[in-house]
Amino acid sequence: MKKILLVFLILNFALVSCSKKQIIVVGIAEDTSTNLKDITQSLNNGRNLAISEINSSKDFPYNIKLKIIDTMDSPEKTANAFRVLCDSQDADILFGVPSVKCAQVAKHIANLRGKPFITEAFNEKVVENVENTLLFNQNPYNEGKLAALYFFYVLKKNRLAILYDDSVSSFVSIAKGFQEISKIGASVALESFSNSVQPIDFSAHFARLKEINPEVIFILSDAGLYLEMLKIAKEALKINAIFALNNLPNSSLNEPVFEGIYIILPFFEKRDKFVNSLFFKNYSEKFGLEPNLYSALGYDEMMFFKQILTDFKQVSFDIGLVEKLKGLKFEKEKFCISFLGFDKNGLAKRPIDILKILGGNITYSSEFWMDYTGYSF
Repeated sequence: MKKILLVFLILNFALVSCSKKQIIVVGIAEDTSTNLKDITQSLNNGRNLAISEINSSKDFPYNIKLKIIDTMDSPEKTANAFRVLCDSQDADILFGVPSVKCAQVAKHIANLRGKPFITEAFNEKVVENVENTLLFNQNPYNEGKLAALYFFYVLKKNRLAILYDDSVSSFVSIAKGFQEISKIGASVALESFSNSVQPIDFSAHFARLKEINPEVIFILSDAGLYLEMLKIAKEALKINAIFALNNLPNSSLNEPVFEGIYIILPFFEKRDKFVNSLFFKNYSEKFGLEPNLYSALGYDEMMFFKQILTDFKQVSFDIGLVEKLKGLKFEKEKFCISFLGFDKNGLAKRPIDILKILGGNITYSSEFWMDYTGYSF
């Protein structure tokens, strides 16, 4: 009888302890059924894996729950969903929204309601004109700055050129970021084309770049154009500059023009550190598929949120939280995506991954980060 009573008391204590955990609701309004459903599924898989780990901790005084509303990639539906999440008090803080057009609407609704909004919409403009928004994803503008800094400081190249498709907004942002380092002594040339206007005379574009004798040419285009562009530049025009691409080629890497080409990525999903991580193992076992960038982002979102709750103890979920997070530093080793914190504008500070094609294979070189403000590693 005493043993039964003891077991009962232990179970009762455990239930009472669990019930004392404060429930924190994360509101998410993003497309889960149409254009972006694959991305949001990966995000939510990562989020749910993190939450299951966080909530199982007896020492953590909170239970995190998600409140998700499908917006079907519609700015109007996103606005309505954010109004519901804010006005009904169903959410303490707002995350997600990888669509830039939807995030631009969502941030204003959340800002008017005084709710912190941490978004995945990878565009530097989503943090502008509001006080409440932080960009968690890698920003293409910063990606461009880091790529240029890598060529300038690490490879010691002074004459840099970028050929980019100006019909793609993220490429335009990368090009603008790339041009930034002209302020610190680099010579930067920009040459644009539009993939929406056919035919494209790549010979003319490269001929203009050849006139400035570039040491590096960074190409931002659809991967299907890489082979044609490189053949024109390296064979027809005999340009001997270092070439870099913004994505993995979809042609055979054994093509001679790909040898020695650099690839600059915001995150390389096949890097050993990621593939051999506990997150990769747990995710693969739980969902039956390998995680990708967005899986890692979703997981890191919630681990970042846990860090906020741990560091600030009694959290006030208002716009003041956003100001506290700007400029705050984090240990990148704690995150799958090497998240370092936010700059003074609220943009995520993250490194880029440097790859190279050698002998028909992708070789991972390193991740690269440099504090642009201080011009030092």
